[in-house]
Amino acid sequence: MVANTIAIYSVIIPLITVIITFKSISNTLKTLGVFVFVMAGFEVINSIHMHHGINNMYVFHIYSYIEFIVISFIFYSLYKTKTYKIGVIFSVLLFYSFSILNVIKWESFNDFNSNQFAFEAVLIFFYCIGYYTELMQKPSVIHLEKSPEFLLVSGYFIYFSGTFMLFISSKELLMTNNEGYWILNSVLNIMLNTIYTIVLWQGKTKSTL
Repeated sequence: MVANTIAIYSVIIPLITVIITFKSISNTLKTLGVFVFVMAGFEVINSIHMHHGINNMYVFHIYSYIEFIVISFIFYSLYKTKTYKIGVIFSVLLFYSFSILNVIKWESFNDFNSNQFAFEAVLIFFYCIGYYTELMQKPSVIHLEKSPEFLLVSGYFIYFSGTFMLFISSKELLMTNNEGYWILNSVLNIMLNTIYTIVLWQGKTKSTL
């Protein structure tokens, strides 16, 4: 599929951006930059598995574990109040507890972990709401559209809202329209990689942290 191929290679652009901007961005965005390298590594591993016809479902499980802890760390860094920071710690414990239960009872490492991804999307959605709420209570950035952190959170809000709908209906969609499911998933991944590129580039001089 063309969309899937574009999605795979779209990680190259934020990867190049990280290399250019890494020394001048904030510590929070450096975490994002390191994660972009991890993403690229997983894309390579996933492509090798697909090329050789090897079950790659366990790769999605591992990727989700890493993705959630990285995003949680980013939000922990962005939050200013202790209550929200504690909420992140609680969410991390909740996510990994659910992930273990999910593997044992519902989706093994040989199955696509749609339940886990859907649960991750819900938690990150609430992370975003918490960020917006805190921002409204203590506004510190006048031009929000120029804040790389605000753009990153907004990107997560859009991406995980979209993927949540995909993951909760993944079993039905994969049975009836496999290609359409992966095309939409690829479009969302391309969008997120585009957001990462913009955020990392803007963060070169305009990071608020």
